[in-house]
Amino acid sequence: MKKDEIILFLKEIKPEFEKRGITQIALFGSFAKDEVNIYSDIDIAIKKDRKKVTTPSVYEYFNIINDLKRVVKKRFKRRVDILDLD
Repeated sequence: MKKDEIILFLKEIKPEFEKRGITQIALFGSFAKDEVNIYSDIDIAIKKDRKKVTTPSVYEYFNIINDLKRVVKKRFKRRVDILDLD
């Protein structure tokens, strides 16, 4: 699995998550730097639309994060960490 493969997949799934308030999805960490080892996880940074993802919808935001982790983990069979840049 290469950095480009992960980035392509993130681009493919981005429209689904944009509908739910995620405005940016980016790869960082060891995969982004091509410094992968057997312990590497996939690190993803996100930004959200604060108008769509507000305090009353924190539960929905939690679901969005879990859904993103789930689809990436299922595709690449690696642990996934997500960093919210907001």
